[in-house]
Amino acid sequence: MTPNYLLIGRGRLATHLFHWLPATGHDIRHRWSASLDPREDLLPRATQCSHILIATSDRKIPDLIQALKPLNKTLIHFSGALTDPDAIAVHPLMTFPEQIYDLSDYVQIPFSLDRDDLQLKDLFPNFENPSFVVPPKQRLLYHALCASGGNLSQLLWAEVEKIWSTKLGLPADLLRPYQRRCLENLIQNGASSITGALVRGDQQTVKNHYDVLQGTPLKKIYETFEQELFQ
Repeated sequence: MTPNYLLIGRGRLATHLFHWLPATGHDIRHRWSASLDPREDLLPRATQCSHILIATSDRKIPDLIQALKPLNKTLIHFSGALTDPDAIAVHPLMTFPEQIYDLSDYVQIPFSLDRDDLQLKDLFPNFENPSFVVPPKQRLLYHALCASGGNLSQLLWAEVEKIWSTKLGLPADLLRPYQRRCLENLIQNGASSITGALVRGDQQTVKNHYDVLQGTPLKKIYETFEQELFQ
């Protein structure tokens, strides 16, 4: 039977899914959100669908699973960290801004599942995306690594851009070629792509960096990176 879906949520991921799934031929039969729809509408909409997609914050997922479990539907959530024996974790390894992506971007997104007895196509028949299994005991570590590589690096760059603009008076756009090249070099060459004073062993320059960054969050981050990560 071709699945049809109830999509729960109104956040960024839910908004992307609302565009992405129909674009790949999947039938979103209904949508429901606690912030916009009456609670009493949830179960009637769910009974009309074969698959229920829970695209909400992690804290809301367990209660929704318990409320929907008696319907014997296929329950799917998209958390990278949470596991629940009554639902299937299908985490898209991607960051989702407010802007909708092109379909060519969506089809490249890998998914991590928490079960090895299912394929991604069992849940979304028209997806051609790569997928892999991260078992329940490893999912919290998996998600922490995703957050460290993605969110933390973005927070670091956001702080650099703020000081760049306020202290130097320069537009952040000037950093774009450097940012892109740093990431491209990392993808191509791994840790060997790192350059600069730390690699050269130029301790005086590193000390001067510490001095000029005094009073900013970057000083402690710089010191921690040198002490903990650069060996």
